[in-house]
Amino acid sequence: KHPIRVKTGRIFLTQYSERCIVALVGGNSLPQVKRLSKYYMKQFFSFLKIAVAGLLLSGLSSCEGIRMKFAMLEAAENGDYQTVQSMLDKGIPIESRRGRDWRTALHLAAVEGHYGICKMLIERGADVNVEDKSVCWYSTKTGQVKSYWYDTPLHLAAVGNHADVCQLLINNGAIVNRKNSEGWTPLRTAIEHGSESAARVLIQNGGSY
Repeated sequence: KHPIRVKTGRIFLTQYSERCIVALVGGNSLPQVKRLSKYYMKQFFSFLKIAVAGLLLSGLSSCEGIRMKFAMLEAAENGDYQTVQSMLDKGIPIESRRGRDWRTALHLAAVEGHYGICKMLIERGADVNVEDKSVCWYSTKTGQVKSYWYDTPLHLAAVGNHADVCQLLINNGAIVNRKNSEGWTPLRTAIEHGSESAARVLIQNGGSY
């Protein structure tokens, strides 16, 4: 429930947006608190436990493994085919997820329309119906998440109006009328986002609203 982001050797835990930001520096150094209100100080160690547990559950036991995992996810989002391929060749799990929205490399490549990366990931066994956990509703009073979208890569390709990626996913087993937590199918998602090309492909493949 608490997003974790890794960049340039640091692990960031964020909770309640600007009200609580904790930065943990790798190696043997002590945790450095960038900003942490007194009210949330008691939360610090519970956040730390969540971070450590999450990293252990990811199956990556070293700082280098963690770095490569996030390098792969960032590369998938940015369209860096060679880096994604290299990280997979080095053993980074293809279903590795980004902490803040629980998206896999296929989610990230699909929403940005990186066809070649999507194709490679699918050929290497990526789950085309995997769900993310991007925030749908949250309390503005407490900052607590109320629900998540649970979007598939097809939903996200529809958001980005990437018709070619939609067709690729469908050809490889994506469920055309899979609903997210709000009951939206990929077609409804496309319509709500004004994605005409994606909507056309979804309709041609039996998509319903």
